[in-house]
Amino acid sequence: MKISVARFCRRGALVLLLWLFGGLSSAFAVQSGLISDTNKHAWSENSGWLNFKPADGGVTVYDTYLAGYVWAANVGWIKLGSTATNGTYGNTTSSNWGVNRNATTGVLSGYAWSENVGWISFNHDQGHVTISPSTGDFSGYAWSANIGYIHFANTAPVSYKVQVNVAAMPASLTVPASDADGAYAVSWAAVSGASSYVLEEATKSDFSTGKRTIAGIAGITYNVTGRATGTTYYYRVKAVKVNAMDSGWRTAINGCVVPVASPASITVPVSDDDGVYAVTWAAVSGASSYVLEEATKSDFSTGKRTIAGIAGITYNVTGRATGTTYYYRVKAVKISAMDSGWRTAINGCVVPVAPPASMTVPVSDADGKFTISWTASPTAGVTYYVLEQSTTYTFTPTTTTVIKNNILATTKSYAFTTARPTAKTYYYRVKAKKTGLADSVYRNGANGCAVPGTALVVAPGAVTFTLPILHGYTVNWVKSTTVGVTYVLEEATNSLFTVGLRTVYSGAGLSAKVTGRTTNTTYYYRVRAVKAGAKDSAWKTGTRKAT
Repeated sequence: MKISVARFCRRGALVLLLWLFGGLSSAFAVQSGLISDTNKHAWSENSGWLNFKPADGGVTVYDTYLAGYVWAANVGWIKLGSTATNGTYGNTTSSNWGVNRNATTGVLSGYAWSENVGWISFNHDQGHVTISPSTGDFSGYAWSANIGYIHFANTAPVSYKVQVNVAAMPASLTVPASDADGAYAVSWAAVSGASSYVLEEATKSDFSTGKRTIAGIAGITYNVTGRATGTTYYYRVKAVKVNAMDSGWRTAINGCVVPVASPASITVPVSDDDGVYAVTWAAVSGASSYVLEEATKSDFSTGKRTIAGIAGITYNVTGRATGTTYYYRVKAVKISAMDSGWRTAINGCVVPVAPPASMTVPVSDADGKFTISWTASPTAGVTYYVLEQSTTYTFTPTTTTVIKNNILATTKSYAFTTARPTAKTYYYRVKAKKTGLADSVYRNGANGCAVPGTALVVAPGAVTFTLPILHGYTVNWVKSTTVGVTYVLEEATNSLFTVGLRTVYSGAGLSAKVTGRTTNTTYYYRVRAVKAGAKDSAWKTGTRKAT
């Protein structure tokens, strides 16, 4: 860049006139200087002292550029910039030159101008000038082709430096490590003389993403609200002081984690007979998986089991011990976010006392005096057994009688010393009881006892299945050759008839319609003929897969 001799002469004359008529304040007055009152001189071996805060001028340091005038007794005024555009000087033409500043590192660049010595470079091949962001001290060398190096700091033999006033950095910044609802307070230490503070928030620790700036905070606390769940927020604060550069940033040592929202609900059955049941919960937006915890105490201090990495919102529990109550809580997991808090079910699931594993009933007895026995319940601490009798296989209320409801757990049998009335078949079932727990389900005898029972009923013929009806199918069997019989049809989900066993039909018919079965599940069926006063027939079996 080049300035004409004519322009130089005109400006020199103007400076001289202004100086003679009361100084330069009216012509070159700028915003109050931010340079220290005491540390304001740089040195040039060829031109002597340069004053960055003279009485009739001065330098202002902004975040991204410098402005104003430096006075040197031997070379006159040095101007630090023309007109900054968008906070910096372009330094590409004779009308957009000036000294820029890197707001992060404090390194200066660009040019100043003197009518008497020409251009002065602040970032040249041999070095540059830096303003410390924390202390405001200038360091390094500027370069002029006409007067050589300008040195900004020295300790011996003469101590001098240029320093801009800088607000002190807040000594601390306190941010909570986590917050459940995204509303929390950020606070910092006060700075003497600070007029306000600037707080910055970001979603990355280097403040490159999601940055938000809150300026003009008068106090030392800012109440944050509305922060999104599943996100970590980082904070830094700086002090603002009149006639001083802003302080450096004080960054909090931790971010505030706003965890993933907890599932809104968790549903656990109140009880379950066989220890196989489903626990479900409400979905959480953005969750990648869930963690379910199970325990045998409501404070989760005993018998705890953790199931992590559950992708869906249902967990199928199996194999839970009878006579135990199980408690559940669930939390959501999101990648790169803090897990949610626990959502605890309002109730536990009681798996009641287990029934006796088997029950033995004689198929017939001539005089009606016989003994029924059963195996012990697997549940420890059973106190009593309850024995019931019925003259129907289905134990309808009108035909069912409690034989004894407090048979001691050590007994596991009952003997009829008084004969049962003849010409009837008697069916039996037993359940276990334990103090403080729900009774077990009933264990039915596999057969009734016919009194007297010398005749054996002939079994039904083959079991067959018709074409599917709407939502089901029909089970058929061939009529027994024994006159006067009725039939009992049972269903199970395994061939041993130990799982999912239930009575589908009881009566004199030769078929039963089955609906509502789970698709792609195989069901097993068996049918037998029964007759009062006679021994039940053998079972006739068949298999069908629900579609």
